[in-house]
Amino acid sequence: MIVAFLGVDGSGKSTIIEAFMQHVRSDWPDIQYVHFRPNFIYRGKGADKPVVDPHSGRQNGVLMSLIKLLYFVVEYNYAFHFHYKRTNNLVVFDRYYYDVIADPKRIKISIPLWVTKFIGKFIPQPDITFYLYAPAEVMFERKKEIPIDQLVKISIRYMGFNFIKEFHKVSTYTSVKITLKRVLEVYRNLKERKVA
Repeated sequence: MIVAFLGVDGSGKSTIIEAFMQHVRSDWPDIQYVHFRPNFIYRGKGADKPVVDPHSGRQNGVLMSLIKLLYFVVEYNYAFHFHYKRTNNLVVFDRYYYDVIADPKRIKISIPLWVTKFIGKFIPQPDITFYLYAPAEVMFERKKEIPIDQLVKISIRYMGFNFIKEFHKVSTYTSVKITLKRVLEVYRNLKERKVA
């Protein structure tokens, strides 16, 4: 099973992912954590390092952005078809290709939105995608790495992801226990349906 967690900085994503993985550990022979992209073909510099200033750095031009996105298509499909789908394990994504659509500046993409959405049609979809959210002011207080006006814009884009199957919006403007309970309910429900 492949589960992806989306959310802007300060949404509580890391906390929920860690708690989720602990709670479902007994369900699977192995759990694989992946940050944003599979990294099977090209690992890249700083793949395991935390992102301190997500919008800093040089943005790619249109041509390099297009090449980068086409590479993502190859990488995600290779990982899904030759690794993830062949094992009886759980793969947990912390961010996903969808971040290119919601927050292209983070991925250093400078290309029209319709192009990123079109290319996204060739990216395999996870079995479940969770979008974790809270009021922009709360997320900004938790992490001040992105200006609040940008947080609002990115959050609005995430909220419009109705093209994703099994897309679940879960508020983190509550206790970790309550948020995790909602996530686990969705996860258990889908897991039972896949087994039935």
